[in-house]
Order: sequence, then C-alpha cells, then structure tokens
Amino acid sequence: MMQYQNDESEISYCDFKNGEYGVSSWANDIKIEACTFRNMSIAGIRGIGSSIEVEGNGDYTKKDFINCDFGIRLSWPNGQENSTDIYNNYFENNRYDVYVTGGSGIIAEQKTNFVRNQSDISSVSFTGRGENQFLISRNTFNSSVFCNFIGNSGEEDNLINLNEYNNSYIADVLFDKNLSTLLNANCYNKQTDADVFLSGKIPNQGDGNTAPGNCFSGNDIPEIKTGYVLENFRYYVPENNILECQPCNLVNSIGSFQVETSSGVIDNGDCGVTFAPPTSSPNGPPGHSPCNPNKNEADLYQAIADLEELLDEINNNELFSEETKENLIQYYERCLRKIKLWLAEVLVETDKRADALILLRMDPSFTMQIKGYNLLMSQNDYTAADTYLNSLNTLTPDQLAFSFAQNIYLDHLIDKTYTPSGNQISTLYQYGTDDNVLSGSIRVIYEYFTDEFIELDMTIDGQNHAAPRSSKAVNEKVEANIYPNPVTKGQILNIDLLHELEDNNYLIVTMFDLDGKTALHQKIVMQVNHVDTSSLPSGIYVVRITDQKGNTLTLKKVVVL
Repeated sequence: MMQYQNDESEISYCDFKNGEYGVSSWANDIKIEACTFRNMSIAGIRGIGSSIEVEGNGDYTKKDFINCDFGIRLSWPNGQENSTDIYNNYFENNRYDVYVTGGSGIIAEQKTNFVRNQSDISSVSFTGRGENQFLISRNTFNSSVFCNFIGNSGEEDNLINLNEYNNSYIADVLFDKNLSTLLNANCYNKQTDADVFLSGKIPNQGDGNTAPGNCFSGNDIPEIKTGYVLENFRYYVPENNILECQPCNLVNSIGSFQVETSSGVIDNGDCGVTFAPPTSSPNGPPGHSPCNPNKNEADLYQAIADLEELLDEINNNELFSEETKENLIQYYERCLRKIKLWLAEVLVETDKRADALILLRMDPSFTMQIKGYNLLMSQNDYTAADTYLNSLNTLTPDQLAFSFAQNIYLDHLIDKTYTPSGNQISTLYQYGTDDNVLSGSIRVIYEYFTDEFIELDMTIDGQNHAAPRSSKAVNEKVEANIYPNPVTKGQILNIDLLHELEDNNYLIVTMFDLDGKTALHQKIVMQVNHVDTSSLPSGIYVVRITDQKGNTLTLKKVVVL
C-alpha cells in the first residue's frame, strides 16, 4: 500500500493486488494515472480530505478496478477544496466502483467529476451519500444492481447526463433530499426493475418550455418508479419521440407524480437530447442577468438584488397558480444560491474574506451557512472556524449533530493529543447512522478517528441490494469478522473465522490500546469465538489476529463504549 499525507504526489503505471488498500491519501491532492487495482478487500483508492485525479488506461481491456470492495472511496469532513476527476477507467465486479461522502464544494464549483468510465457487473457504480456536488457524464454502465445511487446531495447543482445504461436492476436512484439534481440526455436500455427510482424531495425535471431528453427502455418495466415523492413533482417529456429511442413518454411509470409534455428540445446527435435553455437560463451567455451575470463583484451583487426582488414579486403575484409559483421559486432560488457562491469566491480572491463570511453566514439555508465554516477550515484558520461554528444558530437535530461532530474534529486539529472519549465516539456513530444531508461529514469524522466505515443500506422494496460481498477474492484477505463494533463494555465481542482451523491448529488474538498496552491476549481454537469485554476500559483498541508463526492475518480497530 502507498500512503500519502499532506503531500502532493503522482503515481503512475502501478499494479496493486490482493491487499486491503492500494493507495491511501489523507488531506492532500494526488494524481493516479494508468494504475490497476485488483482484489482489494477494502478499497483500491481511499482518500480522506483529498481531491484526487484518477485517469485510467483508456483501454477497457486492461481493467483498472476489479474485484474490490470499494474501487475508490473518497470522503471529506469539510467539503472539497478542489475538483476530483475520475475518467477513462474500467470498473468490473466491485461492490462499489466509486463511493463519495460529504463531497460538496467548499464555496462554489469544486465537485466530483465521473466522466467517460465503463462499469460492468458491479453492485453499485457511483454512490454519493450526504451533501455531494458531482457531474456524472458520458459513462457506460452494464449489468449493475444500481448504476448511480444518490442520497441526500442537498441543494447542490448536480447533473447526470449523456450516460448509457444497459441491463441493470435500476439505472439511477435519487433518494431523500436531492433538491437540484437533474437527469438529462441519458439512454436507458433493458433494466430489469426500473430505469429511474425517485424518493423524497426531487427537483422538477424541466419546466413548461423545456424537457429532459432521456430515452427510456420502453419495455414492460417502469421508466420512472417512485417511493415517496412530493405530489407536485413533475417530469416533462418531449411532445415527439426523439431519435429512435422508443418511447420517450412514460407509458409504464409508477408513482405519485405528474407528467407534462414539452416541445423545447434540441437533438444533439448523441445519446438522448439536451433541453433548450429558457430565456433566463444559467447556461445563457455571460452578462445575462439575473441568473448568469459577469463574474465581478458589482454585477454579482446586482444579480443577487435582482433575484431577491424577483422572488418577492413571484411570491406576491396573485395571478400565478401555486404550482407555477413553486416551479419559478425553485428555479430562481437555485440561481440565487449559485450567484452567492460565485460572489463569495470573488470576495475571497480579492482579500475580502470577512465580506464573504458575512454573505454566507446571513443566508437562510444552514448548508449555505456552513460553507463559511468550511472555507475557514480549508485555510487552517481553526480559531476563526471555532468562533464561526459556535455562532451558528443550530435549531434542528441534524444541525446540532453536525456541530457536535465538527467541534470534536476541530478540537483534535487544534490539539493533536486530543482524542474523543468512548461516549463521544458512540454518539458520532449514532449520528452518522442517521441518513440526512449533514450526516455525511459526521460519518467521515467517525471514520477519521476509528478507521471504521459506517455503511448505510440501500433498501428498495424491502431488499438491500448492496449487501457485503461474498466474493472469494475479497474474503481471502479478511480472515475474521469482528462484531459488534462499537461494542458496549460487558457485551460479548464475536470473532468469527472465515475458514475452519485444521486439527491441532490455533490462532492468537491480541487487543491493545492506542498507547500500545496489551489489554487481552488469548488463543483461538474454534471458528466462532467470544471475547468478554467487561474488564476493558472504554476506548479505542486494535485487534490483531496472528498465526502461530506471528504473521498478522487481521488488524482492525474496535471501539469499546
């Protein structure tokens, strides 16, 4: 394994096989080019607080990530400082190809770009859980369970477009709060359950003048299937079928949403179509207010004032229906958020950080307010970050949990000798298992202190389709399952060997604390073993299992509460 911390490095033309990690990167940017990762029991690439460029061989016969639990696992406790680019890679038979947690850009457009990759027979191709900002474009997905599973990306502007999906269970899943994620110009072909599954707060796909030109499978499965979706959610389709994808209307869809037609589409000669921008589209030419002004301080301030005035007018307009109002407000609030982030970026670049912090701090959205905190953290100004964090008006349980986790993380960065107590670790775990927009960063902080990954399930229709792998390639390197973790003092800690011991053979299990003091040492002679934790003080322990020659077979952290 190559491990990097606080260093800018490049790795190229390397082969990583049969290990836990291939490359582990902490708090630094790193470029990885034309490397292969095979049979990694945890992750081919693991990054915490690191923005990574991963360029594949560009030759799909070379297979960049194969038989890994996670091909690439990236997490940010305070958002991305730079963009992450993953392109021209081939993924095959991984449980997760790419898993991103807490990846929202610190100010504006830092995001994860997953572009021009191919994924075959993996459980889940791209996963984003907890405030993420991403572009998923021009990829080919074949025979996966889920191709893209996006949960709680929040208010970030995200786009899934120009992808091709073939023979998967469900191609795209948007789960819970994905307030600005759009699907456009994708081609879906022969999924087995649905092309798209939506549940929670999802933006309308298009409006009366535009339509997302997705081309659906057109067989007996639903094009769109929903769990709980707000009743006023709408999906717009072209009035006429586009290209040869049949049908582009939603003849088999299931769920509580409305379908409207629109003629505003442009054939772009590629997979699907693009929807025509409205007059005030953010994609219009620079200088066109209010949604796309020139990126200078004066024009950005003016655009914010114009948008706030426009939103007031829409709210007070008695001629608009409630549905029309909501559609317009949703659209222009997205514009307002984007313009504020652009302005904050310009202010920071012109040495007006204090003005940028005031702009973010006064926004009504908590996820916008914490952009200011993340900005201070990215500049290592921990004193100012502490003051800013504790000035936030945390009202909801989600916000309180976020503040609790960040205070622990901040205390450690200020004083490296500080480590959280067992009770604090337990609380972090409990908060991290809540599935909401802010919990992604909590899971990252829990992982930072324990090296344990909190995995949320992906249950749809009562079945979790991303259960832990049973692949022999993965399990050969993991000699034991150790659970529960965390374990409550006095509770039995189970150590289950994955292979039977031969006659007269035994292994040795040792537990030691973070100071290196041995807390437990005993032989293992059975496949299923139980460890009494009643004599262990609360804290973080390392469990090491060795063979009779002293060779380490398993090394894992366990938290005793």
